[in-house]
Amino acid sequence: MYSSASNSISVDAIPVSRQDNHCPAISGKIDLLKEKLNAIEPNKTTHEIRYFTDFIEKNETKMRDITAISDKLLTALSVMNSIKDNIAMGEDNKANLIQLNNLTREMEDMLKPDERKNVGERVAAEVSRSAEKVAKEAQRAAERVTNEAERSADKVKNEFHRVKKKWKL
Repeated sequence: MYSSASNSISVDAIPVSRQDNHCPAISGKIDLLKEKLNAIEPNKTTHEIRYFTDFIEKNETKMRDITAISDKLLTALSVMNSIKDNIAMGEDNKANLIQLNNLTREMEDMLKPDERKNVGERVAAEVSRSAEKVAKEAQRAAERVTNEAERSADKVKNEFHRVKKKWKL
């Protein structure tokens, strides 16, 4: 008979690769994109294609960790296919290059979560400052109302004493 301790596996005993936690689907798309980009003849590349190639090379590691970027990569693959076809047929690629530019910008934005966080923090700080201003103004208004009520009460009290004295005489 086995003891329960001998059947269990320690979590520490399971090897975990911290370096290779990338999404395989994204890795495949990036590799295919790089292959397609390298297949374009150097004299037929444009500024947009070179920029996109540099972007992929510089951000490849970051992109492999962001699962939400998968759809953008799939669209980029489709656009690259169209670009390659148009180059082969000698047709204009203006629309495809614009789309490639837009995809690059969108992916750049997806890789900048810190900036979105900073915007959120700035908005929260501004809301907090505005709330403090509103609270101070409400406090001042309450003090004005209280002071006015005290003055009115004093006037009523003085008038009451005046009338009281008048009727006693």
